[in-house]
Amino acid sequence: MADFETHVQYGTVGHLFVSVGAVIAVGLGAAPTILVGVVVGYLATLAGAGFPDVDHPSSKPYLLARVWLPRIIASVVGITLVARRSLVIDLIATSPLVGAPSFTAGAVCTAIIIGVYRATRRGIPLLRPPHRTVTHNVGLAVGIAAFLTATVTTIGLALDAPTAYGNGVVVGSCFVTGVITHLLVDGELPGIPSRRTLNED
Repeated sequence: MADFETHVQYGTVGHLFVSVGAVIAVGLGAAPTILVGVVVGYLATLAGAGFPDVDHPSSKPYLLARVWLPRIIASVVGITLVARRSLVIDLIATSPLVGAPSFTAGAVCTAIIIGVYRATRRGIPLLRPPHRTVTHNVGLAVGIAAFLTATVTTIGLALDAPTAYGNGVVVGSCFVTGVITHLLVDGELPGIPSRRTLNED
């Protein structure tokens, strides 16, 4: 099993291939704004490159996830709520809650953000699976990539960003790329023999 730094290096190489593909797509007529997804997607690639080892309690990906994942998720929720604050205020205005709708909406949004942060922080240790089980799976990576795609698209639409869906797809693809490079380095990619298997043959 390779160390974290090696996985980051191979993930970076994998991201270069995604970047070249995006540049070619722009050259063939895709909107140049998808390159924003490539830049943001580098973080997704690095996250994917470390993700399979998040099931080990002493691994760097797990320790980083415990610190940063609650903050990232809470920030995403906060950005989405702020971007759609007019909708939130309208919902509060039609509810039985007392007080000025704008103030009450701010209080409700703050409570939601804090709740998401605390729930995620407490949930990560509880949801951590046994080592080398479900997280070393391309299918799970695709599922998480679909969630990332939906999240980035939602944020993009909330911010009225052009090609929000395209950027979401790019970021999701970057995550899958990172996971694939991790499994490839560890010799766990389905259909591709590991170095250990080749040596035994």
